[in-house]
Amino acid sequence: MTFGTKLRKLRESKNISQKEISLILEVSQTIYGKWESDRFFPTYKNLKKLASFYKINVDFLVQTEVEISKGEITEKKRFKKKYLKEILRNIKELKTLIHTHFMHSHNKKI
Repeated sequence: MTFGTKLRKLRESKNISQKEISLILEVSQTIYGKWESDRFFPTYKNLKKLASFYKINVDFLVQTEVEISKGEITEKKRFKKKYLKEILRNIKELKTLIHTHFMHSHNKKI
């Protein structure tokens, strides 16, 4: 969840408008709206005001969660599996080349 989404949900949970919260925080409604739309980020002073108003920790406000869909996870697993197979194939080839080179060098000495 983005900072702006979190901020909007907190505001809506208190059933207050952007205009009301902007008056409480002493910022313009335009600026507050930009916070909720993730176009601007508040100063630390304003983060503290927000945290105080909502009775939450500043860390909670700024902490974001990474959202990954099941499709993305599946695709990453497929990608990983494909390249692991390729790496294993390359290792086998290298072993064969090393073995062949070693045998060829060993036979020359005899």
